[in-house]
Amino acid sequence: MTGTMGIRGMNKASAGSGEAMERLAKRKKWIIIGGLIVVGLVTGFLAGFYEADGLLDGGGWPPSLALGIAFSYLAAIVGGGIAMTRQMDEVELQTQTRAVSFAAGIYIIVYPSWFVLWKGGFVVEPIHWALFVIFWLALALSSLYYRYR
Repeated sequence: MTGTMGIRGMNKASAGSGEAMERLAKRKKWIIIGGLIVVGLVTGFLAGFYEADGLLDGGGWPPSLALGIAFSYLAAIVGGGIAMTRQMDEVELQTQTRAVSFAAGIYIIVYPSWFVLWKGGFVVEPIHWALFVIFWLALALSSLYYRYR
């Protein structure tokens, strides 16, 4: 049997170039996600460590920690966003663009309304972490909606 191979003779290396490219793209995507998870875990652990100490003595964070977390967050968001965008196909990119637009719309509606109502004495001062959570929940839920609809 020269020149032909049965299905058992095929391995991953002999798969079509499209399948190999898809495996490589998935691997790159998971490497990017894994790197972002590691950055998030390390910064979350450090913030939690210093926040637990601050609860006892009322102290804040060291300036170097605050700068480090801010820098790592910005690097993860910008760098991770660029890296992930390069790994997305057109459909994924359109889905994520819609989800980000929806979440930004929620933020643009919620924050100014809350701020103005606070200035008028109707509600408490805007809670910044709550706005952050609202944005990320809107992003996650809209991303799931647009992906699986």
